[in-house]
This record gives sequence, C-alpha cells and structure tokens, in this order.
Amino acid sequence: MLARVSTELHTREELNAKGADPMDCGITSPPVHVLAPKFNIVCQQRPYRGWSSHVQILQTAYEGDNEAYHLAPGLYATGLMISGGHTTNYVEAPGNRQIFVEIDAAGSMDGRDAEQEHCLDILHAYDITLKAMQDALNKAKAGGPYQGDKRDQVVRAAKNAILTGLHPKLQEIVRTCVIDNWGVNISEFDTKLRKLYLATCDLTQQRDAKNWHTLAPDFGHESGSLWSWTEYASAKLMPSSLHAIMLGEVKDIRRLLRGPDFSVNTTPSQELIKL
Repeated sequence: MLARVSTELHTREELNAKGADPMDCGITSPPVHVLAPKFNIVCQQRPYRGWSSHVQILQTAYEGDNEAYHLAPGLYATGLMISGGHTTNYVEAPGNRQIFVEIDAAGSMDGRDAEQEHCLDILHAYDITLKAMQDALNKAKAGGPYQGDKRDQVVRAAKNAILTGLHPKLQEIVRTCVIDNWGVNISEFDTKLRKLYLATCDLTQQRDAKNWHTLAPDFGHESGSLWSWTEYASAKLMPSSLHAIMLGEVKDIRRLLRGPDFSVNTTPSQELIKL
C-alpha cells in the first residue's frame, strides 16, 4: 500500500540504500505494483426484442506500494570537505576534515514534513485517477442493466453511465477505449489509466523543483552547538592519532539549514496535484 507517513532512519547508509542522493535528508519513492481497474461491457440480446448491457468489473484498482523515509536527529557524513575555500569531495589525508551535517530535532521534523507532503500528494493522485475511475465503474455497474433496441445503443448507455461525473481527462480515456459497436479495449484502457496515474503522482516533484523542500548544510559557518564545540575542543587537545582511536576522524560539523524558499504545510495537495 502507499505510505501514509514517513519512517525515521538513523544512518546515512540506510537512506542511501533507499535510493536517496548523498545530500538528501529524506526520500519518497514512486508507486510500484499499481493496478488500474479493468472492466467490460457485457451485452445480451433479449428473447423477444432489443438488447441489454451491464458493466462487468474484471479487476479493482490498487494504489500501489511505495515508501517514505527521513533522517532522525544526529550527525551524518556528507562525503564533502572544504578545500581552498571551496566545497569538494572529501579525500582522506592529514589536515582534511569531512563535513558532517548536524540535524537537530527541528531539522529532522522539516525532513519528515517534506516527505509527508509527497505521501499526501501521491495519495491524492490516486484519489483523482484510479479511485475516481473505480467509483464511476462501480456506480455504472449498480445502475445497470441498460436497455435498448440495438447493441451499440446499450454499449453507449453503459459508457455514458461511466462518463457521468468524471474529469474530462478520465472521460477521454473511456471514450477512446469503449467502442459503441464493439466493446472495451481493456489493454489500452489499462495502459492509459496507469500512465495518467503515475504522471499525476510525478507532479509532487514540483515541490522539490521549486526548492520548497531544500535543506542543506551551512557551508559558510561551522556549527556552534555544544556537540560541535566538544568535537573541536577534543581535536585541539588530543593528538590526531589519539583522537582517531577514541573519537574517530576529526569532523567539520555544519548545521542543517532551510533553503531560502523552504516551505512545508502551506500548499495542500489539492492545489498542486491536478489533472
């Protein structure tokens, strides 16, 4: 099923294994194992005169499966360092310090809220595509059978029942895949509807493209937290060999900051995720 909440992870390795980039503070995957509803319009010739049809549900919609994760408060390696006043890839050598980003409770909540928005966006995408179609099919099935003098008339009547109340993009799929004098192109209907659902899910990436979810280390300043002060003090007081044994590599600790356009909990899914 689709993720309703983001799960907290405690190591960078866990997050990277989920497909996150090295500087990401969270990740939400697109849906997999999606099922579009499948249906047919079954026609029967009546014993004396005319035709009847009804909607037959062959497969119910399934929203798919995905995952959402964010980093817990803690120190996380970035694989970067400051050299000559510029940020570059970390190289283990005397005097080099790897940048570690310090995520406090507030920063972790920002990461959680950002992934939560992606979760809600994808759930809304399901509601306005696969679920909306499934609801229309269920209603049309309950409203049958449909009567008429000719076969194409009863197919059209069932089709019109499905179309009622659907968004124009969903109506277009139904009109393309239901042929009045024949029936339903089930394969084409499945392909078009799943494609529309996944494309609608992808609209959630607008939040990242607009930098609403940008969180990054403060490359301009070392952290002034007690955590970092302890690190820097011990690095000055201990020989490097002793520090490496007791505390590991000497870290360059930077606070996690919101980007200038960071924004969560302000733009609901209904405003962003639309057909």
